[in-house]
Amino acid sequence: MRRFPGRAYYYTDYDTFYAVTNLDSLRSSPEIHDLEQAGQFVRHNRASGYRLVLLPYRETGTFVDTGTTRCGTFREVSYELVRGRTRLADHLPAIAVFMPGDPRGYPPLFEHMRERRDYVSDGCRFTILFSADNGRSVIYDVCMARESDSGTAR
Repeated sequence: MRRFPGRAYYYTDYDTFYAVTNLDSLRSSPEIHDLEQAGQFVRHNRASGYRLVLLPYRETGTFVDTGTTRCGTFREVSYELVRGRTRLADHLPAIAVFMPGDPRGYPPLFEHMRERRDYVSDGCRFTILFSADNGRSVIYDVCMARESDSGTAR
């Protein structure tokens, strides 16, 4: 908005568009404020050592893009896995930005993130790294589980 001040901007919440009249009002909305917190966490930690930053949808990348770690959506990774193009281990370790209130369905491996707790599923360990103030987003460390983690598997 600062780069192109003469244009009209809108914020969408599912099926409703809202006109955005200034950047400060947009940043103060709960959803955007929450994503900015998540983005600051990821950028501050630079996602170093991770192969992927998993996102709920592509637009989230504008908040969390590290510039060095590849970003991909849950849907894109699921598609690659189902088609046999990649294995889950090819994407791990990963940082997963998850929005528990998101109404979209996720593969069973990721659905347990809605419960906002650490867990092990399908040979992967999910550990909470960050939860935004209003709880609308949670960031998980996702890696291959160790043998000692098997007692907590679902």
